[in-house]
Amino acid sequence: MKTAEKAWEAEKQELIKINNQDKQLLNKLTKDRGFLETRVKTLAEIVDENEKSAKETEEKCREEVRRAKQQLEEEKIARETMEKKYEYMRQEFFKMEVTNQQAIDLVVTKKEGNGE
Repeated sequence: MKTAEKAWEAEKQELIKINNQDKQLLNKLTKDRGFLETRVKTLAEIVDENEKSAKETEEKCREEVRRAKQQLEEEKIARETMEKKYEYMRQEFFKMEVTNQQAIDLVVTKKEGNGE
């Protein structure tokens, strides 16, 4: 009977040892799981933050492009207005030049007609 008790005691000790190893492994796995869950959560937060930052940057860029297009349109209108004013003034100067030339020709003709 003593041999059977020793065998049971040895088996009991082996099972206790295996149980303790399993507990240690379970504790390690639980700790690792907690670490990984924390890491995944942190990475998810970083991804969310990066996506938010990217969206904000994209919105800023879109706003800058919109303002640039608006400014370009305003500059285009201002340029067209200036070109029209320039063309009008050029035509006015041309008319004045023609009128002045006619006046000069008239004066020269009168002087020649008077014998001067």
